[in-house]
Amino acid sequence: MGALGALLLSVTLLSGGVLANPPVRTQLYYEGDLVDAIIPIQGDGSDVEFQPLPANAAAYPFDPIYVFVDANTNMPHAQPPIIGSIPGDKDYTGGRWHVTLVLGQTEADDDITSVEDLMSAGLTMVQTDKFFECPVVGK
Repeated sequence: MGALGALLLSVTLLSGGVLANPPVRTQLYYEGDLVDAIIPIQGDGSDVEFQPLPANAAAYPFDPIYVFVDANTNMPHAQPPIIGSIPGDKDYTGGRWHVTLVLGQTEADDDITSVEDLMSAGLTMVQTDKFFECPVVGK
């Protein structure tokens, strides 16, 4: 890295810029395999910034992301969320996700690792009004 690059890096870190809260790598299930995704970290250090769906949401493509939560506490399960498309798929929207909660999962359901598995499991799903951006970066 040249002197200019080092200076810009220092200024960015000291000023609380993007690099002060680097993104976090996480994993999601896609068709039975774990894929990597990047969760952008907000300026305050919190993770994903959930936003309400815009009024004209039908004009914007979103992919569903299925997040397993405890039906009583709404706390996420340890199992990674499930997605149905990744880069290279014709319907991948660039990591714009519409959150669907999956309720009632038990340890016996830990083998649910694809949308197909999920749809045949008979679990309760609740579509939320929240979305966020989190790009998938590798399989």
